[in-house]
Order: sequence, then structure tokens, then C-alpha cells
Amino acid sequence: MVFNVSLIQLNGKVNCAKNAVISVLTEKWPLTTKNIFDEAQSKFAYCATYQAIHKTIKELEKDKILLKEGTSYKLNPEWIEKEKQFSEQLSEAYKPIKKEGPSMTLPTIYDTDKFLLNMMLQNLPKEGEKPFIGMQWNHCWVPLFLSIKEYSQLKDVGQKFDFYSVSRGDTKIDKWCAKFWNAHGMKKKTGVDCAALSDIVIFGDTIIEIFQPPELKRKLNEFYEKAKSIEDLNIPYLFEHIFQKKTEINIVMHKNKELAEQLKEQTKSYFKKGKK
Repeated sequence: MVFNVSLIQLNGKVNCAKNAVISVLTEKWPLTTKNIFDEAQSKFAYCATYQAIHKTIKELEKDKILLKEGTSYKLNPEWIEKEKQFSEQLSEAYKPIKKEGPSMTLPTIYDTDKFLLNMMLQNLPKEGEKPFIGMQWNHCWVPLFLSIKEYSQLKDVGQKFDFYSVSRGDTKIDKWCAKFWNAHGMKKKTGVDCAALSDIVIFGDTIIEIFQPPELKRKLNEFYEKAKSIEDLNIPYLFEHIFQKKTEINIVMHKNKELAEQLKEQTKSYFKKGKK
């Protein structure tokens, strides 16, 4: 089993020692630090120091990418599974979208957000173009869980697309999130009569529908309604019991130019004065 290390995301940073350690342990395990260093030198032309490998192994163990067995190390099976899921999502994002039909099922809301962000980043417009992207949500949660890398990526997307987003929710959290969107050049409005059955993304002539299970949707609605301010948010609970809750998020993609145009005009119309 050999991984394409160029696909492995390690906190968004390129690190030769990390790639060397992971590459060695995809072929043979468990290995001691000295064994890993020797293998890296002989098979992968690694030319840095033993101290660099030792430090890197400790970092990877802390990040739960490596597991220690006695004095030896191996890759963490849970991390391997996450990398597999990432690769599968990336593969799906690159596939041509069929005219109509079910496309995929993802395990969490968080994974769904990552998939949508990756899809947009893989389809950035040419210089001088600024195509429309529309989103109709039940609730708005960006930027509650953005890493620094994802924050920078979303800012990049916001500047390169003509971005309109509306949400059915009109709670304190929805309004707080809307301020973030508006501050970064993306038009956002809350309290709109939309997304009754599914969240919707309009991307070119493609419509993406995101169906959350009723129980998960109910929990999300209850949580948003209870929070009277951002300070009231129980972020660990929201992340663990809602956004990272293992479930089935069904995503259906349609390629329909006429329907996409109608949804585009509908989304933009919500920003006209007095329109809900």
C-alpha cells in the first residue's frame, strides 16, 4: 500500500521530513525512529538530520497521525481513513456532473462544507471573470468552525465570485454570521423564505441540493433558537453533536441551465427592498 503523499494535508504546510516519515511507514511498520531514518535515507533520498526526523515523529504522534507501539511507530488507522475519505471526495469533485441523479452521501455537515469549498476552489474563474454563486440555507454557520487555512480560502472565493447567500434562519447566530459574509464582499441576508426542504447551491448551470436528516435539522434549529448571543454558544457541543455527528447527508446534483438561471434570479430577488 503506497499513498500519494502530495494529496496528504498536514496542517497546510509542506514538510519534507513529514512526507519522508509517512512514505516510509506506508511500506513497512512498525519501525523505530532509527529504522525510519535509515529507510528515508536509502529509499527516498532524504538528506536532513536524524534530529529532524525525531522531532517530526513526535509532532506526528501529537497530531495523532502516528501511533506508538513500545519503541516503534506506525500510521494511525483513523488518520488513514480520514485521508481515504478526503481522496474520495476530491475524486467526486473532479467527476463530470451528470444531468440528473443522486451523487453522493457524506457522513457529517462538516465534511459537506469541506466538499463544497474544495469544489469551488477547483473551479476558480479566469482573470477578469466574476461568475455568480448562489446559496440558500436553513441556517448560516460560517465562520464558526473555520481554520486559518479555510478562512483564507473562503476570502479568496468571496473575492472571485459574485456571491449571494440567503438563510431561512434569522437568529442571533445567523445574523452574526451574515456580518462576516457581508464584510468580505459576499452578499448575505437572513430571515428569507427559502430552503424549506433542502439547502441549495447554484454554481454555473449546476444545482446542488443538500438534504440533512430531519433529526439533525431539528437539533440544529433548537440550538440556534436557544442561543441569545454568540457568547451563549456551546461550541464543543455544536461541533461534536451536530456538525461532526455521524449521519448521512445526501447530496444531489443536477445540470440544468434553465433551472439554474431561475434559481439565480430568485436568489438575487431576495435582496430587493422589502423582499422576504
